[in-house]
Amino acid sequence: MIPDKSFLRQVHCLKALDDDALGRVAEACRATVVEPHTVLMYKGEKDRSVVFMLSGRARVAMYTSTGRLVHLEDAVPGTVLGEIAAISNTVRSATVETTETSLIARMSGDGFMQFLRSDPEIAIGLLRAAHSRLHLLTERYYENTSLSVQGRLYAELLRLCGRPDYIENTARIKPNPTHEEIANRIGARRESVAREISRMTKIGILQKRGRELEVRNYKMLVDLAHDAKSH
Repeated sequence: MIPDKSFLRQVHCLKALDDDALGRVAEACRATVVEPHTVLMYKGEKDRSVVFMLSGRARVAMYTSTGRLVHLEDAVPGTVLGEIAAISNTVRSATVETTETSLIARMSGDGFMQFLRSDPEIAIGLLRAAHSRLHLLTERYYENTSLSVQGRLYAELLRLCGRPDYIENTARIKPNPTHEEIANRIGARRESVAREISRMTKIGILQKRGRELEVRNYKMLVDLAHDAKSH
């Protein structure tokens, strides 16, 4: 059970539930604090449990036959994981691993299906979340098939930015991803990413600040991303 059901209010498919319904969901969950690099689910495993991300962050990914990681998306607070296997009664379609200390809530697949059948608000919330994921994956597919490494990098940096400060024309990316992490996100070689980030740092677009990466000229980054998609 989750001691404080308000944690669940941030989960996209549970936002519209009233307090009583949210309390029943909380009673059906098991909350756990997990350390970084904890695998929450493996691709191909037969497990129908559903995970709600309440804090922290996880990486949803697949691995090629040669062991190369293909980054699909980030699981942030509010994300639902494993719902496809629960609904379709199939194996996991991706591997999910935490990248920082996280609070998760896990519910059995059968329990999740009972709530889904009894409350249409959960189903509507899942459809909205699925639409957002499909939009992101469509964007990534277009970028990976149509843009250069530089263009894909500009687009990914914009996605990683927090809310920009339009007055100061800056934004921050935290934590600062490694070159390898960015390369896995955009399907590029680490060396290519390192060269372009070095170039962007030299011309004043980026600057590393401790564990953060500062975008010192947000408008220029937006223009670079726009130009890359226009050509």
